[in-house]
Amino acid sequence: MISKTDNRSMTVKELQEKLYKMLLPVHGKEESNAMIYRLFEHYLGFNRPLIVIEREKTISRQKSATIMKAAAKLAENVPLQYITGKAFFLDFSVRVNRYTLIPRPETEEMVLIAAHLLTNKPPKNILDIGTGSGCIAIAMKRQFPSSQTVAIDISKKALQLASANAQNNSADIEFIQADILKSANFPGFPQFDFIISNPPYVRESEKIGINSNVLDYEPHRALFVPDHDPLRFYRAIGLFAGRHLTGSGMLMVEINEKLGNETVALFQSQGFTHTELRKDFRGRDRFVIAYNGNQMSQPFRK
Repeated sequence: MISKTDNRSMTVKELQEKLYKMLLPVHGKEESNAMIYRLFEHYLGFNRPLIVIEREKTISRQKSATIMKAAAKLAENVPLQYITGKAFFLDFSVRVNRYTLIPRPETEEMVLIAAHLLTNKPPKNILDIGTGSGCIAIAMKRQFPSSQTVAIDISKKALQLASANAQNNSADIEFIQADILKSANFPGFPQFDFIISNPPYVRESEKIGINSNVLDYEPHRALFVPDHDPLRFYRAIGLFAGRHLTGSGMLMVEINEKLGNETVALFQSQGFTHTELRKDFRGRDRFVIAYNGNQMSQPFRK
């Protein structure tokens, strides 16, 4: 709750100090400062140097109140990206809302690894399964502008947002509403040189270890899978790729760090003769790359 005394014009310095006191108990020093900088940038157009230079500049009552309300939500663990409606991914930004996940650094890393592996053999056709905000598809299209890029998701709301994000980033992508778990959808799709996906992979039993800002606000359908069948999406993706991946194509997925070997074994059982388990920048099993024997060519080696 914001008190009446807060509903007034303040200097940049005064506002910054108030925000810090609000956020510090919840988010700690470094994260609180980072959030304050982002709020100033979003609502005032101030970068960090300008915050220092303009410390005595007066912020209007309306702007001060708006920023204080945003900080109050942050103090309740509402994700910053859902407050501003914007998230950053690699070198561009996308809009996000409660129908889409907030992009993670691990997913950025997956795209960078994929781009590196595909450098010598740019894919003509790319498919992003479970696109959400569209960040992966947009990033791949920016890396390979001449590719025909398709992105699918089960959520119509997510696809509407992803389409807007693609337009805002000048990325020509075809968005299709489809459920990867239903193989009846498969025949309508063409062949792809590269298939990428960050599907739901957090087991229901792992909710206990999830931060409240994720658990309480991000879409559960995009996060969680049942304990009795945690690889259900990978099974469906592998089945789809078996039918729609070209002979020289590659599949790459982001995975649950605790199910790396199981995911590799699943793809091997589906006929992928070469699979690779890779760690993320934190040293955790995070990505699986799969392709067949005739795809074991120089372009895909490290």
